[in-house]
Parts: sequence; C-alpha cells; structure tokens
Amino acid sequence: MTTTDNAGLLSLSGISKSFNGYTAVRDASLTINAGELVCFLGPSGCGKTTLLRLISGLETPDSGHITLGGQDITHAPPQFRNFGMVFQSYSLFPHLTVGKNVAYGLRCRKWGRVDTRSRVQEMLELVQLAEHIDKLPHQLSGGQQQRVAIARALAGRPHVLLLDEPFSALDAKVRAQLRGDMRDLQSRLGITTILVTHDQEEAMTVADRIVVMKDGRIEQIGSGPEVYHHPRTAFVAGFVGDINVLRVQRAASGALMLAGLPLTIHGPVDNDCVRVGIRPEAVTLAVGNETENCFPATVVKSQFMGKQTRLEIVLADQFLSLEVYGRVNIEIPPGDQLAVFLPPHEIRQMNEH
Repeated sequence: MTTTDNAGLLSLSGISKSFNGYTAVRDASLTINAGELVCFLGPSGCGKTTLLRLISGLETPDSGHITLGGQDITHAPPQFRNFGMVFQSYSLFPHLTVGKNVAYGLRCRKWGRVDTRSRVQEMLELVQLAEHIDKLPHQLSGGQQQRVAIARALAGRPHVLLLDEPFSALDAKVRAQLRGDMRDLQSRLGITTILVTHDQEEAMTVADRIVVMKDGRIEQIGSGPEVYHHPRTAFVAGFVGDINVLRVQRAASGALMLAGLPLTIHGPVDNDCVRVGIRPEAVTLAVGNETENCFPATVVKSQFMGKQTRLEIVLADQFLSLEVYGRVNIEIPPGDQLAVFLPPHEIRQMNEH
C-alpha cells in the first residue's frame, strides 16, 4: 500500500479486542508521530502485546479504527502494511545464513538480486555484523542474533518498526548495550518505532513517550519524566518506580492531615483525596529549618547500598522508605527516632483510576 506525506504517523481510535469473553484491549486511543519511539509498558496480561498485534494486522479489532498516514488500515492484511516486526524469540531461519535471513523478506517482495545484495550489505553494516554475513544463526551470540532480526525487519524500509520484548531473553549487560544501540539506530534512521516491554528502566531509557497499560486500558501516556514525576493513578506511580503511598485525612477546615499534623501539597486538592504518594528519593531527613511537612518517625530497618542508604521507617502507623545519598557519618539503627521532611512539590494525590 502507499501512504501520504504523513507516512509513519499512526493513529488508533477506540480499539478494543476480546478473546472468548475476555477483554484484552479496552477502548485504546493514541497517536504516534512520525520518527517517534513509543513504548507500551505494563505487567504481563495488560494487553500491550495484543495491542501491538492489532497494529501489525496479526489480530483484527472488534471495534475502533487504525490509520497510517491518513489511510485506514484497520482490516488490511499484515503483508500490505509494510511493518517490520522483531520478536523476543528472534525467529531466524536456522538453515539460512545471516545474509539470506536478512534477504528473505526482500525476495518475497520481488526485489532484484543486485538491489537485494546491496540492501543486505547495507543493513548488516548498520548493525555491525557485515563480517558475519555467511554464518548460520547458531554460530552467533544471542545479542548478535537479535541484531540480525532487527536488520531483517529494517531491510524492506518499513513504515513502522514493531518490537515485541526483543531484549528480554538476553542477559542484563547485553540487554542494556543492545537497547542503547537500537535507540541510536532508530534516531539515526528516524523510523517510527513501537517497543513492547515490561521493563520500566528499558522504557525510561529509550522512549520518547511511554504508554502505561493495565487490564487492557491505557492508564497514562507521557514522556519518562512525566510518567515518573506526575503519575495520574496509583497504579502508574507504583509500577513506574517505587513510591510511598500514605493515607491522609481531612480536617474540618478542609486541610490535609497526616499523623495528626497538617500536610501541605502544591496545587488544588481533590475533595475525595484520601491517599498521597511520594518517591523514596524525595523524602529527606529534617535538618531543622523546615517550616512545614516535618513528621516524627521511627527507624525500622537500615540498608547500606553503596552510594545510598535505604531507610524503612514508620510514621504513626504507616510505613515508608527514604534514601539517603552520599556518606552517612552516623549509623541509624532500628529503633532510632528521627524527623523526616516531605517536600510539598514532590507529593502527588493518588487517584485509583
């Protein structure tokens, strides 16, 4: 199929999909800009892979529309979408050499022999595997096999690159290196890319925007800093990083109260606010010059973690964590009494949905 000048701009409107009475994706709507790298992030079973398969054409939505460059592709077969896809399992043909694996899709598209050879060489140079062109997949490492899969997906000049947990089978060091290389490659090529992952660090590291999903619904869409520092729901706050969630009460005056003391937060407070959240790294030990949001607490556990010390404390009847960075000149054993400061601008209201 051909696309307009907006090729690569992908829009989903009201997409839903059920399997045997189970709703895997619920009313998903978003727009992905040309050249953008977007991560679908969420726990197992949240619907992120199903949403990717709906975009690829491997599944058909029960309702809603998908457009690419202004053209409706909701019911277009996968072969007419020209999307490149990379799976977790690599899916390389074991009996074909690296070069022939990369060439496979081009030959299916009836590319000429000379053009195919040139494109294969170009793609393998792009992923730094040109010298392995005549090797079989089993002669490569896992990271190298995934690079071949990426080269094969890019060879046909796809409108959109789809990556379904492509690095999860690799060890941590190789995974970090490969996702960094992939991000550099994506930026250099300017190809619109969707990455499915359950790894929060991976999403925060590579994505222009993150789509956080839960139970088939899109909970929040935003950049890494937006999702981390301004979570819209308790689920997003807890899934993307660690967060302390605290119960609060309302005084007769309407002020928020925590442990019997006033709690100040920035911005208007919802009338039904009963919980607030604050990241462990935002909580600090009080130094005596704070005028608000200082609360007495008792140390429950102290863990030295190298560049920081993690304290588990109890404030009234609620537990929370904080992280003290740098050198800690005094030990803080369990049972010690201390005061903590909760910066008003770091406190977020925690809505359930």
